Amino acid sequence: MENWLVVSNCHTEGLANSLRLLTTGITIHAPDVWEVIHNQQKYIDVYRAYDRVIIAPEVEQFDELNGFDFGSVKRLHKIPTFWFSAYHPDSMYIQNGDTKMKGPLDVYHSAIAVSAYQKGLGVDDTLKLFNGDTYERVGYLDYWDAQRGELLKRFAAHGIDISRALLKWSRGNCFMHSVDHPTIDPIYDVARIFLQSIDVPAAETRIVPPDYLKYPPKFAIYPEIGESLGVRGSYLFKTEGAGTIDLRHFVKASFDLYDTLPADLVKVSTDKKNVFDYVMAS
Repeated sequence: MENWLVVSNCHTEGLANSLRLLTTGITIHAPDVWEVIHNQQKYIDVYRAYDRVIIAPEVEQFDELNGFDFGSVKRLHKIPTFWFSAYHPDSMYIQNGDTKMKGPLDVYHSAIAVSAYQKGLGVDDTLKLFNGDTYERVGYLDYWDAQRGELLKRFAAHGIDISRALLKWSRGNCFMHSVDHPTIDPIYDVARIFLQSIDVPAAETRIVPPDYLKYPPKFAIYPEIGESLGVRGSYLFKTEGAGTIDLRHFVKASFDLYDTLPADLVKVSTDKKNVFDYVMAS
């Protein structure tokens, strides 16, 4: 009987449950990185005793975990988390230092809406910017190839080849709930591919664990972007739980929030500068 430790971010539960379903004779303990941070001494005392420790690469970069030497464990493996924004290219964070500011869709904001707010546009004029012409001009319809390449590269760097699996995930389906929350199928397939890469037999099963990442907020797949990618889109944004809000509600609630924030916080991220420039010139 082996004991494994899995430490990641919001992917932890889905990854651990997938590994449990795909293996036998292995006990998997799976605290997320925030639990480890809040109970450091508990895990510092025992983490070297695990037969395998599986972490997301970024876990080693957490300053709060400076008491851990993951290189000292028996067998250390790294499984990247997902970041893929081709379905949701307008999604961005508003940072206040290390903190992501929350709005009507939790930490997800619209680069178009933020740019329009900076320009001083009202809700009605901002809504007019959400169209295929805007998306084409700011490059939103061209994200796929670059995002695909980055995703493949991120996993390949740790010996995990997801090229065939990615083809399956993207055939007529959106495999991302948001830019950083995949559906459960990719997580499950990554777990299976990982086991193959370390020569641990994976059980032949069609049992897939629950998709817990479907419950947090979901950014909309704009219809014009969905059409270009072969998936269904809409201007409905999923809030926490099961509720939805439409584009007008989302923009208005975002603007109401921005009115309460310091002006220097409400700005587009550097990778969305082309969006800001386009809105300012419109």
